Order: sequence, then structure tokens, then C-alpha cells
Amino acid sequence: MAFRGLPPNNNKKMIIARRGALSNLGNNKPAIPDPVVAVQKIPNKVDTPKPQIKMIKPPNKIVKSWATSSTAQPIEQLTEHVHKLQLESFSTQQIDNIDEGDENQPQLVTEWVNEIYDYLRFLEAKFKIRPAYLKNNDEIRPRMRAILINWLVDVHRRFELLQETLYLAVAIVDRILQDLELNRFKLQLVGITALWIAAKYEEISFPELHAFISICKDTFSRSDVRQMECVILKQLDFSLGRPIPLHFLRRNSKAANASAQIHTVAKYLMELTLVHYDMVHHPPSLIAAAALCLTFKLLNAISFSWNPTLVHHSKYTEVELMPVMEKLARIAIYAEKSEFQAVREKYSSGRFGGISNSIIFKSDIIKRFAMKCMN
Repeated sequence: MAFRGLPPNNNKKMIIARRGALSNLGNNKPAIPDPVVAVQKIPNKVDTPKPQIKMIKPPNKIVKSWATSSTAQPIEQLTEHVHKLQLESFSTQQIDNIDEGDENQPQLVTEWVNEIYDYLRFLEAKFKIRPAYLKNNDEIRPRMRAILINWLVDVHRRFELLQETLYLAVAIVDRILQDLELNRFKLQLVGITALWIAAKYEEISFPELHAFISICKDTFSRSDVRQMECVILKQLDFSLGRPIPLHFLRRNSKAANASAQIHTVAKYLMELTLVHYDMVHHPPSLIAAAALCLTFKLLNAISFSWNPTLVHHSKYTEVELMPVMEKLARIAIYAEKSEFQAVREKYSSGRFGGISNSIIFKSDIIKRFAMKCMN
């Protein structure tokens, strides 16, 4: 069985296949003005030096300039400094080169991969979700958000869209709800429009707009969706590139040499967090690292250690991951009793190996993690 999103297999060629999102839907394939030149008049007595060509700095230095910049408050800067010192203590230990042997595969961009992930961490800090962002919202409550996300998981599954599309849609919903006070009757419209935008952003081919409207039982018109699309894109300034946990999980799984089973269980744990309002403020990179670490603890015994290579690539120590791991354990244990079953039903299918029904979520190990969270 193939799992989407696994670390690349060097022995296989990449195959890109087009597919329809729904069996009864057809696939649709989906100016710059002349520059104004300002001429400055130079006095005759002044010698005009010949224009000099300024060399552009190498891209890696540009990346470092924004990666090291910080707008954090003093206390946050102190925390970041302590965190860097902890990472530096691990950097003196043996770190495996996980990209060795990938130089001849251009799609893996080994020359730039570290800078790319530094940039993703910059973006997740730039587009962060505030904790408890609905506390002052009189219209929309956390449970209403959970109902919406659970429904979006079902819609996403029915349309057979990419996993990236689901994560991006949920991120769009949270970013809009934390910045705009919307009427509760607009909540479903925000959700389906966010999925529509995410599908256009991520998919090669995607359902037509009428399919999204139809699945809402024609509650909204085409005009309603397009108007909400304009509101969302303007509010987000067309910046949709907030990283998702999957981006970081793929890198971490490669660093850990994770099996298909471990990678899938980690994906399940990550996806369970989508409906939980108290998890939305955690950075995607933190959720990805915590999900993978907890999975190793469950499948490879409690003695598993988050080694220096994983610390280097995830940028988190095991101590930093522990609070989120405990929350994930609690969520996984109570998933069976939750009223929001979309993710659990999705991962009970044969496509995902029936992971959500695994006995590991009833083991003593995961119960110990969950008890720490409740205490």
C-alpha cells in the first residue's frame, strides 16, 4: 500500500497522474504597465561617476537575514535564546546527513532544502494562530468551529482531495475567524469557500464550483461563494502559504527513517487535532514533531529517544515536545467517544490500514501520557 506524503523513495520514479475529484464531475483546466523612469537633472559642475553594478548577495544569505530577524517581545527573545542554546548543545553531537545520495534527484532540491525549511518556520511564525481567539466572539463558539471542521473533513474525503487541501482550508478558516467577527450563519459559507480556495491552490484538478454549492444543499449561491472568496483573499492579503504539519512531518520522517506504519499513525494523530480548538495555536512544526515522537514511543517502546539528528531537523528537543505529546495522547484515547468522528472514520478504512482502530490507542503507554496531561 502506498501512502501519500512519505519521504521520497530513491528507487522509484515520480509519477504524476491526473484524476477527477468526483466521478460525475468533469475536470476543468483551470499586466504590467511600462516602468516609470525618474530622470534627475545633474548640475554641470558636478562630475558624474560611472554607474557601478552592485552584486546581489547569494540567496542563502538573504534567507539567513529574515530567518534570524525577530519581532518578539523581550521575554520571548529570552526564550528563543535559551532554545537556541539547547539546540547548539545537540549540534556538537553526531548528526546524520539525511540528504546524502539525493544529489542527482532535482525534485528533492538538496542544495536548498535546509533554507526552505527555515523559510517555512519563518512563515508559520508570521501567520500564527492566536490561542483562544474566539473568547471575545459572541457569535461563534469553539463547538461550532469543531462541527464545521468535522464536516469539512467529510466533504474533503468525498471529493477525494489532497491532504494539503484539507490542512490549508482549516488554516484559512482559523485565520479568518480570528480576524473577522462574522455572523454564525456565515460560518458554513466561510468553510466551503475556504475549501474551494484551498482546492484551487493545491490541486491539479478539482471539482467545479457548483459541486461545492450542491454539497451545501444549495444553501448558498455562486455569487455568495465568490463574494466570500473576495473577502477572504483580501483579508489574508492573498497570502495563503502558511505551512502545514505535513510539510514538517515528511522531513522528520526522513530524518527518523520512519516506516510507512509510523508515518501513517503520525498523520492520524496530526489530523485528529484539526477539530480541537485548544490545539490551533500550536505551530505546525511542533505538532508534526510531537506526533512523530509519540508514535515512535507507542510502536517502538517507551525507551525510544529523540536523537540529535531529529533535534537538528525538527528544531525541538524531546522535553519541548512532551506537553504536546501528552495532549495528543489524550485526544487519541477519547477519539472513539468523541461526537466528531470524521477523521477516525477516515483512518479506519483499508487505505490507511485501519490505523484508528489499532490497539496501540488503548495501550498502557498512551494512557500514561494522557494521565500526565490531565494532571
